[in-house]
Amino acid sequence: MKRIALLYGSIAGIICGGMFFVLNPIGSDGAVSLNNGQLYGFAIMIVAFGLIFLGLKHYRDRLLGGRITFIQALKFSLLFSLITSSFYVIGWEIYTAKMDPDFATQYVDHMRSELRIQGMDEAAIELDLASQIDMMNQYRSNPFFRIGVTYSEIVPIGLIMSLVGSLIFGLILKPKSNPDLPGTN
Repeated sequence: MKRIALLYGSIAGIICGGMFFVLNPIGSDGAVSLNNGQLYGFAIMIVAFGLIFLGLKHYRDRLLGGRITFIQALKFSLLFSLITSSFYVIGWEIYTAKMDPDFATQYVDHMRSELRIQGMDEAAIELDLASQIDMMNQYRSNPFFRIGVTYSEIVPIGLIMSLVGSLIFGLILKPKSNPDLPGTN
C-alpha cells in the first residue's frame, strides 16, 4: 500500500507543487493574477487529487485481489493526501524563497488596491486590513505558521477526495466475479 500511495501521491504532489513554477511565467503576462490564481490553483489540485482514484484501483486490483474495504481505501487515500499535500507545501516554500520572496507584501498591497476599487477611504482600508497585515507579518517571519497556512489550503481538498474515493471504492463499486482474481468468486 505504502509504495503505491507514494508513487501516485508523489505524481499528484509534483503536479500541485510544480504548478507555482508553471503559473509564475504565465502570471508575468497577466493571464494569472492574485484575482484568479486561486481558481487555477484549486482546479489543478482537484485534477491532481483525481489520481487517488487511479491509485485506489491499482491498490485494490493488484494487491487486494479486486476487493477493498472502506477503511483500507481510506487509509490509502489519507496517506496519498498527506504525500501530495507535503509536496505542495515544499513546492510553495521553494517557490516563495526563490521566485516570490515578497509574496506577503504583494498580497496585502493587492487587497489594499481591491478595497480602493470598492470605494473605501484610506482610514477604513487600514482598519479593515489591520488584522490581515498582522497575519501576513507572521506569515513572512514564522515558517511554522506559513507551513500550517499552506497545508490548510490543500488538506481540505485531500480529505474530501479521500472520502469520495473511499466511498466509491470501498462501498459503492463492487468488482465483478473474476475467477483469475483471488477472493472474487
